[in-house]
Amino acid sequence: MDEIIFRSSQRLENVEMQVQLVSSKMKDLINAYLQQSRALIYQVWNSTKIEHMRLNMRELLNYLLAAAHDFKEKAVDVADPKRLYMFLKAFVGGRWSKREISLVCIGFLFGGLVGLTIGLSVRRKESTIRYMEAVQLNQYLGIESVAVVEDAIAPHECGDYDVLIDVKAASVQIIDAEICKGYGKTLRKILRRIFKQSSSDLPVILGRDCTGVITDLGEKIKRLEIGDEVWATVPFWSQGTLSQTVLLSENRVAKKPKNVGFEGACSIPYAGSIALSILNQAKLDVSNAEKKKFNWKHLTRFCKKEKSIFSSLPPDLLSDSCGIIGRNLLSLYIKTKMIMQTILGAPLDDYDECHLCYETLNDLTHGVENGYLQNVVDKVFQPKNIEMALNHIQSSKSIGSSVITFR
Repeated sequence: MDEIIFRSSQRLENVEMQVQLVSSKMKDLINAYLQQSRALIYQVWNSTKIEHMRLNMRELLNYLLAAAHDFKEKAVDVADPKRLYMFLKAFVGGRWSKREISLVCIGFLFGGLVGLTIGLSVRRKESTIRYMEAVQLNQYLGIESVAVVEDAIAPHECGDYDVLIDVKAASVQIIDAEICKGYGKTLRKILRRIFKQSSSDLPVILGRDCTGVITDLGEKIKRLEIGDEVWATVPFWSQGTLSQTVLLSENRVAKKPKNVGFEGACSIPYAGSIALSILNQAKLDVSNAEKKKFNWKHLTRFCKKEKSIFSSLPPDLLSDSCGIIGRNLLSLYIKTKMIMQTILGAPLDDYDECHLCYETLNDLTHGVENGYLQNVVDKVFQPKNIEMALNHIQSSKSIGSSVITFR
């Protein structure tokens, strides 16, 4: 046992000696490296090239100081009113009086100030880019292609008839699910160009209505004020409302009912506008209707003689199946028609979904505040759950509006 302890101690001593030897060699190597580095730096610093560079830098600095001094003296001379007067007097050869020369100097001074002021006022301002959270579609590949982005470009400048809204809530509609599959892509591309919203149909922000608070508005708007709690609707081809901020035409915005919150009120604008539009078109007499679900044939019994049936579902658009030639012809037709309507003074509401306007929204506000209409909210989702919300509204379990809250 003693022999084992003795041998172990010897091995430890040998290891310790080896560690000390290695440490000593490393220290010597580091010292040698530092000495060589100092020598190299000293050699480089005192080399001919570095000395020549230092001299050139010193000469350049002296030249700049001398130039600045000369410029200062010349600027003082030029700005000296007496020197300027003597120069003008010599230039005009004594043909002008002292009063005339003084007026010329004042004119130069005043003109320079005016020019400087105009230049500063018309100077191009740097564009300010702001970002926001939005539910956005970059491809027409179905619900799976919808994403919540944090870097969507946020609008912040209002035109004369524009309204900027801080969105509190926005509903999810069946038409949003259809847009994910490409609904209205051809007309969207054409109309967004005509109305100067964008040169492309993508990306698309989903959402056809919203509730929120006005944060800014155009100078010519008298019906609304900053701070008003409002609701709004937009047509299928326009940029949507599922974002933190939206910029809309005044015609799309109205004050929301005071007796309903933002999420509750958001179940009404788009669906209610469509319902009122249908009621205005079809005068259905349902006083003797049976208390059961009807198919289309049953509904015709309650129509007037014309037997017209109106659906609240998005209508089929033949333009979605157009090829390149068809899209170009359709674009030419729409542009030509709008030009003719403008010349003749006709309203440009063929694709504007004119029922989605503040007048319809005011009727809905009146109905809610007087108890004629009741909001029905099924579920409230966060923006990150947009795919879940879109799937829910297409299921048989959906019995009211699904709302996305941004609060």
